[in-house]
Amino acid sequence: MLTEQHQQLQDTESPLWWPQRGALPESEKECAWAATPGKIYDPAISGSRAEVHNQVMLALSPEFRPPHVSESLAAFVELTYLSGRAKGENENAIGYNEQSLQCAVANNPELKLILEKANLGRANPREIVELIGACGMSSAELARVMHVYGYRVEHLEPMFEEVYDAVRSKNGVIYPNPEAKYTITALDTAVTEKDFLSIGLAMKRTGVIGRVGNTLIKQRTTFVLNIEKASPLDQNVARYLRLLPLDNPRELTKIVIEDGRVVPELVRLLAANNFEAIVPMSTTIYACNADNLARIEAENAVERSLLILTSEAKLPEFRALRDGLSLARTALESSRQ
Repeated sequence: MLTEQHQQLQDTESPLWWPQRGALPESEKECAWAATPGKIYDPAISGSRAEVHNQVMLALSPEFRPPHVSESLAAFVELTYLSGRAKGENENAIGYNEQSLQCAVANNPELKLILEKANLGRANPREIVELIGACGMSSAELARVMHVYGYRVEHLEPMFEEVYDAVRSKNGVIYPNPEAKYTITALDTAVTEKDFLSIGLAMKRTGVIGRVGNTLIKQRTTFVLNIEKASPLDQNVARYLRLLPLDNPRELTKIVIEDGRVVPELVRLLAANNFEAIVPMSTTIYACNADNLARIEAENAVERSLLILTSEAKLPEFRALRDGLSLARTALESSRQ
């Protein structure tokens, strides 16, 4: 249910936050879940992109901060949005700058038109799926809803339906119960002279929700897990997470997922749309070429193996550090009670 602040924002600002398929002509339907443009710095859409960013920042302002979000956690949510926006836009732009794409559309007027629309954020999911399948792009967004603090979550259902329709139109298959993978992307602390306890984890949930030929359709939901004492998250789990030492998110993910208590809590809270514990950020549906993924996996195999070996070699040392810091932080928490 919308809080009074939520309703005020919905009433006073355009609900079409995320790129409105560029500067749309009247003949095209505006869309609240349009994919990020391929050319994010095109002057034709610079004004609308700035407006979208300003509206999101308004939602993140103290005036619209939900009462269950502390000032410190709100600062981390804002940082998570800013870093995620930059990363998402740049990753999406990579696919649109691939040489294979430019060669594939050069002599195909229909694909060239779709590419021009996608570069301005005007292409629909069906068109982008067609572009990836025909040109072998590594990946590209199909649709996205930015829903910080839970604003605009009503756009999620129609967004998924449009993507599902696009998959079916290409004789693809939908996976109704995809296996979910959880990853920690960043860990924040309220660092002061008196406090070095974590307050939130930036996380993402990913999964394959469909397939069209060699094109995989994937979902990525990002959120901030509120692990403060006031969070409705199981406090045994929250306390465990607060005591984690700062280190590489990849190593933290391995430890947290292996623990066995965190994932069931995430599943429970996400299913209940508990926005006090799971602070929503965005949901993105994107497509990636399975053949290109296999090639990229092969190219990165050596680097990834070295990383895994290094991580596993450091794991005992890391756990010892965690246990030592946990004892210190437990003493600190006890002294404050």
